[in-house]
Amino acid sequence: MRALHSSSALAANAFDFWATHPNRPLLNALGLPDAHEAKIRFEDQYPTGLPGNPPNLDVVLELTTGELVGIESKFTEWLSPKSPGAKPFKDKYFPEGQGVWERSGLASSQQLAGKIQAGEVQFRHLDAGQLLKHALGLACRPGTRFRLFYLYFDCDNSAGELHRSEIGAFASAVGPELGFQAHSYQRLFSSLIRQGAGSEAYRSYVSDRYLR
Repeated sequence: MRALHSSSALAANAFDFWATHPNRPLLNALGLPDAHEAKIRFEDQYPTGLPGNPPNLDVVLELTTGELVGIESKFTEWLSPKSPGAKPFKDKYFPEGQGVWERSGLASSQQLAGKIQAGEVQFRHLDAGQLLKHALGLACRPGTRFRLFYLYFDCDNSAGELHRSEIGAFASAVGPELGFQAHSYQRLFSSLIRQGAGSEAYRSYVSDRYLR
């Protein structure tokens, strides 16, 4: 949370208020208009059945329907491009036989993971490998319906343009199986402010800190 580039503080500043207040305005701003309320958790882990510790999801919304919305959050981390040719997955993600994503009903994700690992598809700014690992963990939770969201602090420059292009390419590759959505923090905060949502202190804080 002390790292200046990290989204940990940003996610806490955005979501912690709504963990103890009626949060339907937040759900509306995130494109979940049919959801009435959600429990909000931070840094959840979802085991994949593979060796080692699963990655932490920054924010998880547990909707009253039982559906989970996992949110991967980024502040400025994405501005540091990944090295070309770097493999995002350890060998454990590609055992012999049926692929781990395909086994969990994520055929499109399996195909994309294989292409990334083989170097056929590259993402320099979007951490597509991390998103696919989160998707696998959510899919391995028995009887759970889930969606995967990506929430990022946008920048109006060439890196931001490439980042947004990679987000679109990821969404197209995984198709509907992840319920994938991407939103900028600027769009989220602006929507909440337009709604007059939350306390005046909350709206002033996020506006002064993140929108000026």
